[in-house]
Amino acid sequence: MVRRDLTSETAEDKSNIEAEARARGIDPYKVRASKAVGDRLVANLVSDFRRPISQSTSMIPPRSAEPPSPKGSGWIDSAPVKPPSGVDYVDRLCEAQSRADRAAAVRQKIEIEWIEAHFRRDPYRAATEYSPFDKKRLGHDDEE
Repeated sequence: MVRRDLTSETAEDKSNIEAEARARGIDPYKVRASKAVGDRLVANLVSDFRRPISQSTSMIPPRSAEPPSPKGSGWIDSAPVKPPSGVDYVDRLCEAQSRADRAAAVRQKIEIEWIEAHFRRDPYRAATEYSPFDKKRLGHDDEE
């Protein structure tokens, strides 16, 4: 068998391959493949696959030394429920903001009480007995 460069086929090469394929009863691509790879290489590959591997080349010990694992039902335990990683950072941020909000609320309450105390002490403040929630004003009598 003659090996040739199959990348540049002429019309004559194609007709020769088709004639050989018809004579052998195979497809033309199989003839091209057999010309691309020699018979000796294919024979060596086939003989390698017919012989089993004589000795394991692996460094891993054979599995036969380990006892077989018992067959199960396929059920596995679920992963334990726990908060995702990084939640503790979010919790710290929220707690710091809560402390800041509480401090601002206390500060605002103190300021409002201070301002109201100054208004109550005002000597020029008009005194009145008007009460928006007076029972008489709301239409309720004490006799009922």
